[in-house]
Parts: sequence; C-alpha cells; structure tokens
Amino acid sequence: MSAEVASTTGFVQRWQEQLASRYNQFGPDAVGDRRRRNGANPRLLTPELLDKLRARLAQPPPDGGTWSTPKIALRMAQELGLAWSD
Repeated sequence: MSAEVASTTGFVQRWQEQLASRYNQFGPDAVGDRRRRNGANPRLLTPELLDKLRARLAQPPPDGGTWSTPKIALRMAQELGLAWSD
C-alpha cells in the first residue's frame, strides 16, 4: 500500500509513517504544512490563490480523469503565470 501512496503523493514510506503517526496522535490539523505558521508571509501560495485552488479541485480536471500532482502543478503554474513543461 505504501508504494501506491508513494506513487500518488511522492512521499516515501518513512515520511508516510511520520505523517500517519502525527495524524494519529494530534488529528488532521497536525499534518498540514507547518511552514505556513513560521512567521513569514506567503510569497507564491497566498491564501487567495489557495482558495481558488480548493474551488477548482472540487471539480474534475479538464481531461475528465482524476487530479494528480502534475495536473495540480500545471494548474498552479498557469495561475501564477509561470512556464511549465511536462
């Protein structure tokens, strides 16, 4: 199962174990990106951009499949006006 999770998320088994342990001990809020609370202002992933992303991810991707990390990265690059190549 961890190999399937790794291929989907890019998280190696050890990181999956750490996230699961943190989740089991502290709940869903413990697995978020803790860098958001490090005192620095977001430069790229602003709250507004993340809200737009959440709204977009609530719908299927343009190809009708499922959302994947590369598809999300492409969407974010487009929103930020960045070049992207597969």
